[in-house]
Amino acid sequence: MERGEAAELLKKTGMIASLRGADRDRLAAAAQWLYEGGIHALEIPLNTVGAYYLIKDLRKQLPKKALIGAGAVLDAADAKAALEAGASFLFTPGIDKKVIRFGQDVKVPVYAGAATPTEVIKAWKYGAGGVRLFPAVSLGPGYAAELRHELGHIPLIAAGGIGRAQAAEYIRAGCAAVCLDCAAVTLGFSGADAVKLAAGLAEEIREALRPAEEEAPVGR
Repeated sequence: MERGEAAELLKKTGMIASLRGADRDRLAAAAQWLYEGGIHALEIPLNTVGAYYLIKDLRKQLPKKALIGAGAVLDAADAKAALEAGASFLFTPGIDKKVIRFGQDVKVPVYAGAATPTEVIKAWKYGAGGVRLFPAVSLGPGYAAELRHELGHIPLIAAGGIGRAQAAEYIRAGCAAVCLDCAAVTLGFSGADAVKLAAGLAEEIREALRPAEEEAPVGR
């Protein structure tokens, strides 16, 4: 996948749900509810117990168009194992040139973690498909908007501690997508209630993305 395609993937997705904080069966059920509600991109952090097995399970459980990625990828060995399990994109908490290069070699998008303008620029120059702004909740949507003023050609994913109430704010600030802990979507809900909640949140993100889609793209 070329870098431009990786950026477009984010724009089409809008939201990624991070599956963590529960046992494998509960997370698999949450993934199904999220997908049925219209959240079709899921991230499994590799520091989750049974992460590789969960990626394999979800690849079999969900339709082919579901995007199932691996997070907390720390090195090229992690990246290789995640792809073997069935991951279709990779999130890193920081900038690892070897992981980005590995993704380029196998044509899988790598979204590298960064917080400062210098880090964002470095990740992009190394060839990341986009930059995961982390920890976004500490930086705030205003910070994301300021980054976009200077670095509008670099797609940002807001990630880290974002709740349901703030998700659309980061999209309106100019982020291409937002990453939420699945607990922020499904905590206290299950079955049809969880699907309904996910559907409402997915619609909020789509509404927030529409004005951005009407603007002329910035390329560099």
